[in-house]
Amino acid sequence: MLIRKLRLGIFGVALVLVIAAPWAIQRRAEHRLQGQVQALRAKTGQLNPLLAENARLSNFVAQTKPTKALSPEQFAALLHLRGEVGQLHQQVSQLKQVETDERQRQAEAADKQAKEAEEASKWKKLDIKLPKASWTHVGYTTPADALQSALWARREGDFQSLVASLAPDFVQKAKKAWGDQFEDKLKSMLPWDTDSVDDCNIVSEKAVSDSQVQLIYVLMERQKIGDAARNVATGSMIRVKRVGGEWKLEP
Repeated sequence: MLIRKLRLGIFGVALVLVIAAPWAIQRRAEHRLQGQVQALRAKTGQLNPLLAENARLSNFVAQTKPTKALSPEQFAALLHLRGEVGQLHQQVSQLKQVETDERQRQAEAADKQAKEAEEASKWKKLDIKLPKASWTHVGYTTPADALQSALWARREGDFQSLVASLAPDFVQKAKKAWGDQFEDKLKSMLPWDTDSVDDCNIVSEKAVSDSQVQLIYVLMERQKIGDAARNVATGSMIRVKRVGGEWKLEP
């Protein structure tokens, strides 16, 4: 879609939550795995003395002549110890697998965080305030101009100017796909209810390539809830493409 909307109370808080939520989930998983590892380590701490006792009884069996067989109590103790040793060997293998999985998970989490940090660094912070009263057709010299011109066209109900603010290749494909429904489909694709909007603030920009950028902007909208009215910040992301010497909105 042309516009990805992010409904929020305060746009900056929402961006922080987007980053913080995966981190919180990761921390909970780390605590859970650490508990499993500690429990297994506590059990495998019993392994060495049991191994020593198992070795002592095994050596005793190997060195004892047939006429000096183990007593029933000793034989039962040997079988019991061997069973415990077998269980602990299995638990050691489980511990090693858990630790291997944890190291792999931590490496993947670190790689993900590095990629997210790299992606975040590509966004350039902006503070371009566009009060609704000042919207006008300013052309398409910059991505911000293209967005303002489109908002103005929507406010004025000027459908032809709205179409002119879009990338020509998109318009051509949309007309072919939608036919007689082109106008209605386009208006639903650009769901700007400018009657309830007070102003627009472009907050950040990311260069995708030399000829394409993404803008994040916030529209302040008045919403009526019961008998009360309040302002709600609606954050959206939109792509803008350079066409010749002009910037045009691109789906």
